[in-house]
Amino acid sequence: MEKHLNTMKINISELFAVLLISFGLGATISAAWLTAFGVTFSTESIPYLSENQALLLGWANVLQQTFFFLAPWLWFMFRSKNFKTEQLQPLHSFHIPMTLYTLALTLTSFGLIEMLSWINQYILDTLLSLKNLLVSKDNYALIIQEKILSQKTIMGITQSIFIMSIFPGILEELFFRGILLHNLRKKINVHAAIWLVGLLFSIIHFEWEGFVPRWVLGAGLGYLYQRTGNLWYPILAHVGNNLMSICLFHYFQSLNTPSGHWSSNPIAWVVSTILFFVVALSFSRKTEVLNKP
Repeated sequence: MEKHLNTMKINISELFAVLLISFGLGATISAAWLTAFGVTFSTESIPYLSENQALLLGWANVLQQTFFFLAPWLWFMFRSKNFKTEQLQPLHSFHIPMTLYTLALTLTSFGLIEMLSWINQYILDTLLSLKNLLVSKDNYALIIQEKILSQKTIMGITQSIFIMSIFPGILEELFFRGILLHNLRKKINVHAAIWLVGLLFSIIHFEWEGFVPRWVLGAGLGYLYQRTGNLWYPILAHVGNNLMSICLFHYFQSLNTPSGHWSSNPIAWVVSTILFFVVALSFSRKTEVLNKP
């Protein structure tokens, strides 16, 4: 037991050391990137950023994420010969039914996310002191995100997909499920590990108006990894969820989101949620069969 705790302490201290170094490098490279393109901004100037400047900020964030999330994963892969093979199976070994299940879970999660978002908002509105503490009146991150998403050209839309969907989906999964959950589930109860990592996943985004749905989403990605034993599936689900959000943003923007739209109808949420749990139950039974020795 004592040896087990000592190993855990070494892993945690090693992870924090790598994170500290990679964060510093990422911040330096991101600042150099913005300086090279002459992008200077302050909280007062954020509402007036051009869409091109928002894209440059988005790429700077991708650089920061690459160092912060990818560098530790590469470090642990270097330290252990089995680290990569335990998580990422070859792409050609993708199990088609599992891929379809992953896509189905992603598509049917819309209603559950909306219901959780409503619960999240209800909690904040009920606890006004907590809302005033956590939620800024000027949501600068949301302003930048909307400017990144509000691209009109093919090149701009393509960049927004990479910035908001593909890179975050890959990099965050490598870190949260690939490092944290991969190691933590060996030391504590797997369900506790999944929900704890999901909690950290939500906290690190610092977007409290979406805290609850992001926590549940993080836990769902954890269960997806745990059930399949392959990090590619939560990566696919994460990228797919982000991409679905981008598509819905453009769809609602084009409609100007009328108040009676189906997306705000609780019945649509319930139907989508029921479908999600039906698919999840079928997925669980399927993985039980696949994981039998």
